[in-house]
Amino acid sequence: MDIESSGASQATLVLLTLLSLSEREIEQGHFRPVESVFADIECCDE
Repeated sequence: MDIESSGASQATLVLLTLLSLSEREIEQGHFRPVESVFADIECCDE
């Protein structure tokens, strides 16, 4: 495997790991409604 392929494989593995962790967090109820997140962004953007 060349360096480019290795880097792409590592990036893919990292993204799949993040997706898996995110799914677990959502299943456990560790998330905020999108409206709440955007309200915070709008509040701090001014």
